[in-house]
Amino acid sequence: MEDFSDGLGFLKKPAFTTRLAHPEFPNYGVRVKKSISAVKVAYTGYIDIQVRHMFFYFFESRSNPDEDDVNGTVHHPESWNSNQNILFIHQSIGVGFSYAEYGEYVSTTQEAARDIAAFVAIFFAHFTKFQMFAAAVYDQNPRLVKAGILPINFTSVCSQPIAYTNASAGTSRSGHRSLSSVQDIQVHPHPPMPRCVKWLKESCAAAADFCFEAAFTPYLNLGLNTYDISKTCDQPGGLCYEEIVQYLNREEVQQLLGVEVPRYDKCSTNVHMDFELTLDMYHGTAEYVAALLEHDVHILIYVDTYDLGCNWIANEVWTPEFSLQPLREWAVDGKRGGRTRSAKRLTFATVDAGHRVPYDKPKESLQLVHRWIAGQPL
Repeated sequence: MEDFSDGLGFLKKPAFTTRLAHPEFPNYGVRVKKSISAVKVAYTGYIDIQVRHMFFYFFESRSNPDEDDVNGTVHHPESWNSNQNILFIHQSIGVGFSYAEYGEYVSTTQEAARDIAAFVAIFFAHFTKFQMFAAAVYDQNPRLVKAGILPINFTSVCSQPIAYTNASAGTSRSGHRSLSSVQDIQVHPHPPMPRCVKWLKESCAAAADFCFEAAFTPYLNLGLNTYDISKTCDQPGGLCYEEIVQYLNREEVQQLLGVEVPRYDKCSTNVHMDFELTLDMYHGTAEYVAALLEHDVHILIYVDTYDLGCNWIANEVWTPEFSLQPLREWAVDGKRGGRTRSAKRLTFATVDAGHRVPYDKPKESLQLVHRWIAGQPL
């Protein structure tokens, strides 16, 4: 197995000319190409899992890519790769630029995690100049050690988990227009929600359908943005942000990135249904976070205040003991950025923004990441 200890600089041509492999993952491979950028070196590629192909985009840090932790091409002074390497993966397969031959998708988080863990092992086994961090990776480390391969070590994880709960009805923004339907969202879902908790244990799928309707339908009927309650949305199904889809479907953009699908899709009904049929979204994740904390991994859970679907209240529900810690405000340049609490290796923070935190609050979100990586209080 080759070790490109000098990094990705050997990739000169914008084509998928290099395939990376790993002895412990014979069914996996990684293809990578250099992406043309006027600002900083970037790379795109595909993670090949037999007939499944996941697209990734890797940005080297603007400060020191050799020492920074890994985790548009136009220069942005508050981009997150200001002093860390950033790796984006289009997941699940079937959305974004990721695709599967013959429609062979994954349908559970566990399956998806195994694919990511294999990619991490392959990519960073070849490019040892980059440090790496993240529960499936730890799970595979004993197997790597047994095979005589150095395990992957990581010291920090930044997470923005998705959760649905009755707390979605409590997401609000001061000064937002008062509408009867909005009041319905805040009032009516609460009585059935205790029953929802009980029903989910008895008949999960049926209860989930009912509870989702109770919590979200009144809001969706208003034409408001489920990802930012301060804005409207003119897209069917509440997906919004059509300009992103339009940009990524431009021919010159796709040629630059080297994608292998005719169209970029940010969401897929088929993929959603596959995960829905396995009830994946209703499985808890707290035990995985607890396992990482036991391995001395530092974890940041950041959530956006104005996001209904991935709301901050829902992210507190699964950490009741941690919630006993008082929330305090954190600020940037004397202005509030959100609220935070921490206990030992676990940090929870809200950002006064919509779902697209770095876009809505670039300065605040960059400071959030910088302070946490540096081990400073938020």
